[in-house]
Amino acid sequence: SYEIINRSTYTLTNTYFSPWTDVDLGYSKDDYVGCDVSRGLGYGYNGANIDGNGETEAYGSNPPAVGVDFFQGPYLDPDGLDNPKYDSLGNQLCNVSINGVNFGNGIIDDERYGMRRFVYHDNTGSSVNGDPDKAPEYYLLLRGIWKNGAKMEYGGTAVPGTVGCEGPACDFMFPYDSDPCNWGTGGLTPNGIFAQDGVYWSEETGNNGNPNPVNDRRFMQSAGPFTLKSGAVNYITFGVPWARSTTGTAWSSVELLRKVDDKCQAMFDNCFKVLDGPDAPDLTIRELDKKLIITLSKVLQITLWKTISRKISVSKVLTRLTQHRRKTHTTASKVIRSISLQAMKSALTS
Repeated sequence: SYEIINRSTYTLTNTYFSPWTDVDLGYSKDDYVGCDVSRGLGYGYNGANIDGNGETEAYGSNPPAVGVDFFQGPYLDPDGLDNPKYDSLGNQLCNVSINGVNFGNGIIDDERYGMRRFVYHDNTGSSVNGDPDKAPEYYLLLRGIWKNGAKMEYGGTAVPGTVGCEGPACDFMFPYDSDPCNWGTGGLTPNGIFAQDGVYWSEETGNNGNPNPVNDRRFMQSAGPFTLKSGAVNYITFGVPWARSTTGTAWSSVELLRKVDDKCQAMFDNCFKVLDGPDAPDLTIRELDKKLIITLSKVLQITLWKTISRKISVSKVLTRLTQHRRKTHTTASKVIRSISLQAMKSALTS
């Protein structure tokens, strides 16, 4: 979680925020990247089903996927409205509310961005999609523009004029099937083979239906633009889910990552509150000569979850007499732990 404070005397306009991620999943030279627009999730995964060639850092078979998700991005500039998420028919609007938060919640001007751009660059010296090394180049990438000033376009490696790059201009690289309303292309249907007959743009289909070349990919997912006045504060929270499928292809880890990300987002939305465990038993200890009398008493509310869930309510008072020789130097806490476990087991099985 980041707190952004403008400590200058100037108002910052057209401000963007982005985490920067160098994926390096095991062996670093064979990576792919992609994004899930609806989830606000950017991710990296292996470009081959076997990671590396036996290097120490390589994962080998069933390589994992790692993602970055805006749980809540920066606040949008105030407009005096509680902007909606759905239209009058209950359909999701094709705008920033797709992966933003606090839309249509009855509160004015608390809407927050999710992922507004997803871009990548390679660990190369390319003058177009290689590593940026100047502040203006980073600012271009934050807005979906290559280092040479060309807008990123749909298909291929998103570099205009290269193999598989069909257009139109787009905001999200390699979204696969996660942008059904074409928000990232301004509502325009992608050109060429994409979004037709179940063909979606990913690294594995970018080259006219064939895989893109693998590389050492880095990615950025930006949120903005927003205004940061002098002394103003804005907040950003993002998480980093990780998943590794034990079967299938490298893409199988991406599919699992999506499920993991849903759980992470749900936990964040619930303030990371999980089910409470049973209360600890009440222990009463009475010391006698070379003896301890330990009484455990508590109503236990135990929830067991397997394929289905069932709740067991147990109310018992269990008393056990344990003889203890002082010369063994066994601590009373060990005795208490042993008795507690036996008492719990007895309570559940009786």
